[in-house]
Amino acid sequence: MRQQYELGQFLRERYKDFLNSSYDRQEIYVRSTDIDRTLMSAQANLAGLYPPHGHQIFRPDLNWQPIPVHTVPLKYEKLLRFPLSNCPRYEKLLKESLNSKRIEKTVEENQDFLDMVSEKIKLKVIFNNVWKLYDTLFCEKIHNFTLPSWVTPEVIARLKYLNDLGMEVLFGLSGMQEKSRLQGGLLLKQILENVTRSINETNSTPRLKMIMYSAHDTTLIALQMALNVYSGITPPYASCYMFELYQENDGSFTLDMYFRNDTSIEPHLLALPSCSEHCALQKFIQNTKDLISDNRDEECKFASQASSSILTDCLRSRCVYRALLRRIELQLTSRSDRELLDHVLKQTRYYSDITFLSTCLRNQIIPNGLQSTFKPSQFGPNRDNIYTHGIEILQKRFSLRLLKHTLAAMRRHLQALQSSLPQLRASLSQTCKGPLLFFILRRIHNLNSQFYSALLDTKN
Repeated sequence: MRQQYELGQFLRERYKDFLNSSYDRQEIYVRSTDIDRTLMSAQANLAGLYPPHGHQIFRPDLNWQPIPVHTVPLKYEKLLRFPLSNCPRYEKLLKESLNSKRIEKTVEENQDFLDMVSEKIKLKVIFNNVWKLYDTLFCEKIHNFTLPSWVTPEVIARLKYLNDLGMEVLFGLSGMQEKSRLQGGLLLKQILENVTRSINETNSTPRLKMIMYSAHDTTLIALQMALNVYSGITPPYASCYMFELYQENDGSFTLDMYFRNDTSIEPHLLALPSCSEHCALQKFIQNTKDLISDNRDEECKFASQASSSILTDCLRSRCVYRALLRRIELQLTSRSDRELLDHVLKQTRYYSDITFLSTCLRNQIIPNGLQSTFKPSQFGPNRDNIYTHGIEILQKRFSLRLLKHTLAAMRRHLQALQSSLPQLRASLSQTCKGPLLFFILRRIHNLNSQFYSALLDTKN
């Protein structure tokens, strides 16, 4: 509580020319998780930030005033307490991190140590729960409790290392960007919405000057991992991460980030890896947009077997479709007819999306910006399986919108091709005998029906 009170005094001094000297409910909003210690921390912090003045003093011997702290029940908390549960996709990414070579090697190297600790406390200690022991011992240490004789500085240091690595596993290692979208990106999204709202508010509307969140070390880690500014060290008690919005002389806005984790020095000025200090607000928003999900509930879901089957059928049909077009092209005898076919394909709106998707699958690459953590090597050495792996990309990485556009484009191509067949019939009939020509027409009709059904399925 003393640390939080001191932090409140620090904020009072830092923002003395920005905030009113006395509490004004229209300039600050405070939100906490529904945990006793975070609610108490918020109250202690506010006592240092807003000591009562004048009419706010209701007892001369009490240098304190009540200030509201808002919260929601834990079962509804989706902003400040991480990692959030009930997200199958995140659980899968977490499992991948725990099964990574780095973690497996770390556990192997520290197994004797974990066994020793388990024997000392008569409870099974593993990598996944080592944080509970470290947190308990750390609390006892800073409150000057006498620690067991086996808890040497070396033991504390080793537990701290495993604890810090465990925190990194929660929000980093495998699928760091995707984890951020499912975890810390939610808080980042809210912060940027707060900032944007403050810019867009009119003078007639009271403008909040400060929004304060009282939460947990994992909250800060989730946020810092999303922003890629995490140091790898678990934040100490009463740490404070500050976003400060500035309006420059030319009317533009910049966003600064400061991290206070030590009372003896000034807060650290942090910057996005992709932006300089005092980052232009619009650049900040642009550079972090891939960390924010528009529909977390959907991203949390695993692709069902049914959707997998639909996608597989779609992609197989696409292969047949491309082969069919190639077969028709080879049967055309004149250059003008081939140019007509090319025109039929290119006149539809999403031709570029088909080319884009085809190039990705054919060359076994994922373009920058879609998923930086998904490596081309994960396709495997067998090129014959590229479309099977392509299904996984479509399920996990590509947007459903692109898939819908691609299917819609293929169907439009087929419709356009079908309407242009009378113009091509003369050329086709010179090389295509009756059965082959009938086969092409029937294939176009069947594929058209398949793509239409696939579109309905993806919409559902």
